[in-house]
Amino acid sequence: MLAVIFERPERQLVVTTSNGKSLEVESGESSYGGQGRYARVKGEKTVHLLDASVVTGFEGGPESLIEKRIVVANQEDIVGYTARYGDKEAAFVQVDREQAAKRKFVPKDDLSSTNDAPGKLMSTLRNVRASKVVEPKVGASAIATFVVETTTRDKQKIEVLERSDGEGHVIATDGWVFEVSETQSKELLDDLQALWP
Repeated sequence: MLAVIFERPERQLVVTTSNGKSLEVESGESSYGGQGRYARVKGEKTVHLLDASVVTGFEGGPESLIEKRIVVANQEDIVGYTARYGDKEAAFVQVDREQAAKRKFVPKDDLSSTNDAPGKLMSTLRNVRASKVVEPKVGASAIATFVVETTTRDKQKIEVLERSDGEGHVIATDGWVFEVSETQSKELLDDLQALWP
């Protein structure tokens, strides 16, 4: 019966590693009761039952996402970030990051600062959610750049790009270009401008 499920798989996903090795995964229909989805590596006989949360991200097809977070690090794992907007650039670090009640972002060269703008900007950046992957050509010139340093991964470069069609902004990171709402991009740029009153 399971072989019939994969005569016409509902989704196919090609995963390519950084060393160029590819793996094609086929997903079939949901299991009885919706507890998961059947999947297998293309051409193999072994069928796996994947938890529904694993396949949720590619349910809508290759361009649709369900609110993909741009910055996936937990608050306490963020060491600091740099922000560049036009000809202005600044570096910020998170102090007391292990203590939720005391942690805050401050300028790297002024650890006693009480300005809350750096923390508000990071909060906004962490709340940005992408709704769709778009073609790289949609993004034009970068108007703002962030580099986020965490304890859990290499530095993450995030660029806010003007759309080539003039219809707002997109965000580029990790080799992908994501569509975000106009409200999110405006809030992010407003918070960025607040760093330099």
